[in-house]
Amino acid sequence: AFSVARRLPELRRLRFIPWGIAASALIYGYFVGLLKLGIMPATHALISWLIPLVFGLYCAVNWRRYPEIESAMRKAFLLGSLVLAIYGINQFLAPPEWDKYWMTNSGMYSVGRAFPYEVRVFSLVNAPLPFATILVAGLFLQLAGRGLKRAIPLALGVAALLLSLVRSVWLAGLVGLVVYLLALPRRTLRPMVISTLVAIGVVVLAPAFLPEEMAGPTKRIVTERLLPFTNLKHDVSYKDRASFLQNISQTVLREPFGHGLGSTGVSSTLNGGSGEGIRDFDNGVFAVLYSLGWVAGAIYLASVLAMVLLGMPRREQRDDYTAKAARAVGVTSLVLAFGGNVFEGVSGACLWGFAGLLVASHQWRAMHGDGQEAGT
Repeated sequence: AFSVARRLPELRRLRFIPWGIAASALIYGYFVGLLKLGIMPATHALISWLIPLVFGLYCAVNWRRYPEIESAMRKAFLLGSLVLAIYGINQFLAPPEWDKYWMTNSGMYSVGRAFPYEVRVFSLVNAPLPFATILVAGLFLQLAGRGLKRAIPLALGVAALLLSLVRSVWLAGLVGLVVYLLALPRRTLRPMVISTLVAIGVVVLAPAFLPEEMAGPTKRIVTERLLPFTNLKHDVSYKDRASFLQNISQTVLREPFGHGLGSTGVSSTLNGGSGEGIRDFDNGVFAVLYSLGWVAGAIYLASVLAMVLLGMPRREQRDDYTAKAARAVGVTSLVLAFGGNVFEGVSGACLWGFAGLLVASHQWRAMHGDGQEAGT
């Protein structure tokens, strides 16, 4: 925040306007939360929503250090997503005691049951959705590798992503993958498509080489999650989401000024047990409208949309695969917003962080041209 504050004059430029507008909407929501819910839930929520935005803005305004920041982000996500994937697969097969303790006492039903083959993988994160969000970003970056360096992490990542059982991320990730592949130079498109298909093939065929006591439960749980796509009318999860959206839309319409920051997520549990707010939101768009109200919520969502769309028509250096992955992460997050709250916490850090990285890439290219490669 201090680093961003030192560059306040730059924030008047057109590309930074959506960030300022989004931050203003959050400040509005904070004061509404203070009045309605109290200082603890409102402040906790402000931190959870605002810090990812500031992190992304830090990456954007420090575009002169783009090669350094790009390298740090790429290495962190490449190594981090690999560690998360390996741990997640092990967690599914034999959940450690501290994970069992978390699953039993956190009150989160989305993590499954604390038994082998019944965990909805969340790895070293606290829940499946943010874990899957990080993993998708890491998979986009893994695509830029070569040979076995690319195939093995991709296969592990795809397997862990399937075991998270977060179908909304599966669908959103496919949309982001298309955007990523379309941005690639032709000379690299074919090997990346082949690597992706090989990784998926390895994951599909792997159960055939596993002992039946491992392969059976694994195939069953993933297949049960995939089958409802063919018949949504009989999908319990789909029915629950549809019912929730119908009810929450009426609630949103009755409160045009919003319930304030702190009325959703973990923050809503810090209000002294008053019962105000909703902890689990399966839709990020309505979570924004519920918290910020009609006007401020619409302004915030329009700012996020503008931030991502401003990075769509531009082109970065041909070998800057991190920037191409950043665009794909932004599109994935927009699609995923209809299946979960991607604007705060870990998921928000992915959205805003990679959006800031994309802005920095474009500014770096404008100043240095295509003659210098910012990253590989």
